[in-house]
Amino acid sequence: QTCAECHVAYPEWKQDAHAQSAVNPRFLTMYEGTDVHGHRSPPTQFVGNGALPPDPNQPYYGPGFKLDYPDRAGNCASCHTPIAENAPLQSCAWSGCHTEQTAQFAQTALPRYPYRLRGIDPTGLTGVAAEGITCDFCHKIGDVVVDPHTRLPYTDQPGILSMRPYRPSKDHDLFLGTFDDVMGHDSYLPMQEQSVFCSSCHYGVFNAVDGKYGGVVIYNSYGEWLESPYSDSKTGKTCQDCHMPSGAHDYFVFPEKGGLHRDPSRIHNHHMRGVTDRDFMQHAVSMTTTAKILTGTLAVEVRITNDNTGHDIPTGDPLRHMLLVVTATDAAGKELPLLKGQVLPDWADDYAQKPGRFYAKILEDQWTGEVPTSAYWRPVRVVTDTRIVAMATDVSDYVFATPEKGPATVRAKLIYRRALPRLMRLKGWTDPDLVMKDETVVVEKP
Repeated sequence: QTCAECHVAYPEWKQDAHAQSAVNPRFLTMYEGTDVHGHRSPPTQFVGNGALPPDPNQPYYGPGFKLDYPDRAGNCASCHTPIAENAPLQSCAWSGCHTEQTAQFAQTALPRYPYRLRGIDPTGLTGVAAEGITCDFCHKIGDVVVDPHTRLPYTDQPGILSMRPYRPSKDHDLFLGTFDDVMGHDSYLPMQEQSVFCSSCHYGVFNAVDGKYGGVVIYNSYGEWLESPYSDSKTGKTCQDCHMPSGAHDYFVFPEKGGLHRDPSRIHNHHMRGVTDRDFMQHAVSMTTTAKILTGTLAVEVRITNDNTGHDIPTGDPLRHMLLVVTATDAAGKELPLLKGQVLPDWADDYAQKPGRFYAKILEDQWTGEVPTSAYWRPVRVVTDTRIVAMATDVSDYVFATPEKGPATVRAKLIYRRALPRLMRLKGWTDPDLVMKDETVVVEKP
């Protein structure tokens, strides 16, 4: 809020998911094993090398990290509440205690391990630590450590553990930004306009054996970008280009506070566009639906191209998925039976067994055998990954019976969901479906 007095970016940040990372109800209820009302599922019961499924005779409010590991904090705070994870060094530096020696140790003595992996419980935080990913946090990150061979963060160093935050000594200030003409307490940091700046929180491997090998990649937005044409330094786009578009202002400090006129193309919006932005999501892909009546059948083709997204779609949390739902009706609105083509699985809930396809990373819980599982912190394996990679096209075909008379109407609808409907009901989440594409084709009988 201190930044709000002068900076136009503050109200944008307040609307952004980074400002909510410490209080996000989906994150907190999955961490604690509760619903949004605080009801808690029974602790996990273990047998042998695995765990038992939930007892059907007991109230159940969905899985939770703390149900499985009640004596561990985990590394969730490294990304969701990094200021809390970084608290010991932060408080030492801000108090002026051994600042020079601490900074030297953190930045040079252990280049792969800027801070100890100690784990902080991200719940119940107060003060600055509860503000999530703040202005002061991002604008004091001086470097991000990645494996020089893979160009990815080390798997045992998520979030703040791969970053080098600079903490000025008492009575001093420091602010790192993207302008090269700044003076005084401000410094120019080109990395803030590079995708690697986002890498350590948008790449995550769970249950890794060591720092490089083993485990399952759960979050991989940065790795997907790295493997896509978007990572080409000459023709591609960075994370910031898409999620922090420029051009809305010609100053980043309010003029009444001394702000100078700036090139609008250099001022990035801090309402980092994502899954809550309907317009942004509806322009993420292109879809084309074609249909024709052949001898006794109605043939439908749906093509979905990931032509405007620099990573797989959907990306990030494996709870997220897309459903393509295809229907064909006669002139009276009666659904025509599907003769050939895929149908949606039972976990699609209200769309189960409807003609269509799903786009998701499906995980299996190796303790219980549950598929798909939402408890991705457990030992899991990837059963299938049907998401669409950047610049790729998915083509699906469906054959329906033809109407007895009159035209046939074909509708293809692409739906984005934040999580499985069953999990949402257990947790009490109310995030609505987001319709990304909706096309209708009318076909006359020859």
